[in-house]
Amino acid sequence: MKFYVDNQLFYTFANTASFPFNQNFFLIINSAIGGGFGGTIDTDFTSSTFEIDYVRVYN
Repeated sequence: MKFYVDNQLFYTFANTASFPFNQNFFLIINSAIGGGFGGTIDTDFTSSTFEIDYVRVYN
């Protein structure tokens, strides 16, 4: 599977039986920030905008 952001390859991994993508599933698009993946959040941060133009899924 390949994940792109603004037409730039962001992340790639091989789909195997250990992942749920061989079953029916739904996609959750979340704007959560912080934690180990996103890094620390500036203490002056108050708000932002999260806009998604489209999501493309290929079978």
